Amino acid sequence: MSIIKSSSLHRIYALLGLLFVLNPTIAVEILRMEWINDRDGLSQNTVRCIMQDNKGFMWFGTINGLNRYNGKEFIVMLPQTGNFASLPDNRIRSLQEDKHGYIWIRTTNNVFCCYDPRLERFVDYDPTNQQKSFTHIAQFSNGDVWLWGASDGCCRISNDGKKLRAQRFGETELGSPSVHFVYEDALQQTWIGSRSGLFRIDNNQALKISSEFFSSIHETPDGLYLISDQHLTYFNNKQQTFGQPIAYPGGQTIMLNMATLLDNGLILIATKEELIAFDSQQKIFIPAATLFQNEIVRNATFYTDNKGNKWVYNISGSVWRNFPDNHFEKINLIPADILTAIDAERYEIYHDSHNIIWITTYGNGLFALDQNNGQTYHYTTDNSDLPTDYLLCVTEDRLGEIWVGTEFSGISKISLNNYPVKILYPASDERSPRKNAVRLIYEDRQGRFWIGTRTGYLHIYDASFIKLKSHKID
Repeated sequence: MSIIKSSSLHRIYALLGLLFVLNPTIAVEILRMEWINDRDGLSQNTVRCIMQDNKGFMWFGTINGLNRYNGKEFIVMLPQTGNFASLPDNRIRSLQEDKHGYIWIRTTNNVFCCYDPRLERFVDYDPTNQQKSFTHIAQFSNGDVWLWGASDGCCRISNDGKKLRAQRFGETELGSPSVHFVYEDALQQTWIGSRSGLFRIDNNQALKISSEFFSSIHETPDGLYLISDQHLTYFNNKQQTFGQPIAYPGGQTIMLNMATLLDNGLILIATKEELIAFDSQQKIFIPAATLFQNEIVRNATFYTDNKGNKWVYNISGSVWRNFPDNHFEKINLIPADILTAIDAERYEIYHDSHNIIWITTYGNGLFALDQNNGQTYHYTTDNSDLPTDYLLCVTEDRLGEIWVGTEFSGISKISLNNYPVKILYPASDERSPRKNAVRLIYEDRQGRFWIGTRTGYLHIYDASFIKLKSHKID
C-alpha cells in the first residue's frame, strides 16, 4: 500500500476497488448511527459545537475541553495554569475557522482564544488585553477577524502572513466599552455601533458618524438601515447622508430584541410583544402576521442557517421557515409535554450537500427535511440508534456524513444509505482487474483527483471525473 504525506493533503483513500459518488441527491435513509464518546477518547460527553477544518480534522467543543479528532484518535486541549495563550476555560461554546486556517474558540465565560494549526499551539493574538472578553465574531472580505461584545469594546485581528496583529477600539475610541455590532458594507466600509453612537473606520481610526445609539444595522441595495428603539434611520451610502427617521407604527417606542433582513429588502424586527415588518422598497410598514399565516408571533428569536436562510422560533415548540417570497411555514418540533420539561428551546439547523435540512432539538431528537421529495423524517431514541433526544449541534463533513453533538451522550455520526454510485475504471480495459486495481487516491487543492493503480499508472481527473492526464511511473 502506498501512502502520500503532504502538507496540502486534503484526503487520502487506500482502496482495492473504487466507487465514486457522482450524484448527491439521495433519500434520507440512514445506514447507521455510530456513537463516539468518552470511552473512545472524547474528553467529555456534552458536545456543544462541531467543526471540520480545512485539513479534514474534526473539532469538538465540550464542557470539559477542546478535542481534535483524526478519525481514530483524539487530541484533548485543556487550560494550562499561567499560560495566557492557552484555553482560559475548559467549557467551549463555539468554534470557527478563519480564511488563514486559524481556529477561533469562544468559551462559556465569553473569552475568545486562537489556535494556530501550523504551530499546533494557541497564540496570544493581543498580548495587551488579558481579558479578551467578547461575545461575537465576524470575518471580513479582506480576511480580518473582528471580535466584539458588551464590556471590552471590539478588536480587529489582521494577518499579514507571518503574524497576527490586533487593534482595539474601546471606551476611549468609541465612548463606551459596549459594542452591539461591527458590520462590513458592500463598499467594504466598517461600521461600529456602540452605546454612545455610530462609528465608521477611516484610516484605521474610529470616526463618529452619529451620536444616536443603534442596536442593529442592515444593508439593502439602496443603502443602510439602522435600528433603534425609537425609529429606523436610513443612510444613503452613495451620498453619505442620513434620511429622516422613520417612526414605528403609531409612533410607539419598542423594546427591541433583534432584527434580521429578509429577501427583497424586507426588515423583520422582533420585540417581546410582536414582530414588525418594514418594506424598504416601498418605504412602508406591513402587517407582519401576513408573513406568518396570519399568526401573531411574540418573543421571536431569529436564526440564520449555514446557507443564509432565515428561521424564527418563539418558545412555542415550533420553528418558522422563511421562503424566497418571504412567507413563513410553520414546523412543529417539540410537543407541549416536552416543552414544559426543558429550560429553553435550543435548535441548530444545517442544510447539507444532499439538499437535506437537519434540525436538532433539545428533548425531541433529530429532524431531517428532505427537499428532494418533500418528506420530513423524525429520529428519536425510540425509533433509531440516537443515544439521547437532547441534541445541541449538527454539521456535515466533506464526505457527506452528519455529525450530531449531544448532551451527556457524546457524538452521533450518521451515514446515509442508498448513495447513487458509478464505477470508474482508470484503465480503458474494464476486463483487466490488474490495471484497474486502485492503490491510492489523492484530492489536491484544485479539486483534482490523482488515482494510482497497481500497474504503476497515475491518472489525473478533474472534479467531474473527466480524465485529464495519465502518467506511467517507472
